[in-house]
Amino acid sequence: MRKYWLISAILLLLMLIPEIDAEQSLQEIYIQAGGYAGYDKYIELNPDSSYVGDLYISDGVKVFIDGHGALIYGQPYYTSIHVWGSILDISHCVIYGGYNGIFFDTLSAGTINSNTVVGCNNIGISVIYQDLSEDAEIWDNIITDCRVGFLCLENWHPRYIGYNTVYGMESYRYAELCPD
Repeated sequence: MRKYWLISAILLLLMLIPEIDAEQSLQEIYIQAGGYAGYDKYIELNPDSSYVGDLYISDGVKVFIDGHGALIYGQPYYTSIHVWGSILDISHCVIYGGYNGIFFDTLSAGTINSNTVVGCNNIGISVIYQDLSEDAEIWDNIITDCRVGFLCLENWHPRYIGYNTVYGMESYRYAELCPD
């Protein structure tokens, strides 16, 4: 029961947020980030700041993002965090709005855990066209008010998906598995 009160409180706070008032571009933070602990880019976001979700990760890098509860505003018709040909471990981010929340594209892998994705026009978390998909893991996330919670291809899906809370979808889909 406490879990539902927490989720309700998060949603209420997100509804009270005014129009996009992000302070920093996530792409700029990424460009400036240095390496640490085996990652090429090690990013810790400030929970007192808000960010524009415009991050595109490519070129085979290994990236870590700990949001510490920071708010990332998605932009209409764009993906907040798009990963192509790289590894991303991301946790404790709140992604609000935009077209897609987190999108693992071709040759991508990593972990997506303990994030909240709210109000995406399309998909909360996508893991498609994976050659490394068996290395992708998604757990302990909250996804709500998106068209689809998860999108995976039928023959390429993450090694592990579990303990996610997905509700309030525009359609009936918790997850959608598409044929190749």
